[in-house]
Amino acid sequence: MKIYYFFILHLISVIYRNLSLQDTGVYQCGEAGGWNYTVNLKVHDDPCCSSPNAVAGYLGETVTISCSYPEEFERNYKFLFKLAGQSFTEVIRSTETQRGRFSISEDRSSKVLRVRIRDVREDDGGVYYCAAGGGAEFISYNSFFTETQLQVT
Repeated sequence: MKIYYFFILHLISVIYRNLSLQDTGVYQCGEAGGWNYTVNLKVHDDPCCSSPNAVAGYLGETVTISCSYPEEFERNYKFLFKLAGQSFTEVIRSTETQRGRFSISEDRSSKVLRVRIRDVREDDGGVYYCAAGGGAEFISYNSFFTETQLQVT
C-alpha cells in the first residue's frame, strides 16, 4: 500500500493506492494532540472491475470509457478521475450530464458507467479511474474501481 497526503484549503486528502486484501483494517487520520477520525478501510476483490482496461482513440474522434461497478456502489455518485502525477483530477461526476467535451451516463441495470469524450485531444491520453463517492459529515471518500488507459493517436 502507498499512502499520499495532500493539504488543500484546510482539507486533508489521503490517497491509499495499490491496496491488497491485507490492507483492510482500522486507520486513524488526524492531528497530533488535536482532532482525529477513525477510518474503517474495507478492501474487496470484485471480478467486475479488477482488470485494467485499454481504450484507443484518434485525434478529433469520440471515445467512450466504460466501467462496470460493484453492486454496493449502485446508489453512490460516480466520478471519472484522471491520474495527474501522484494525485487525481476530477473529470466529471454523475450529478452532471456534461462538462465541456465530456458527457456521462449510467446504466444501473447492467451496473455500467460510461463517459464519452468528444473531439479527443492528445492531452486526453493517460490513465483514468472510475470511482464512487460516499461518506459522512466530516469524512468523505472515493472508491476507485476501474482503471482505464486511454491511448490517443
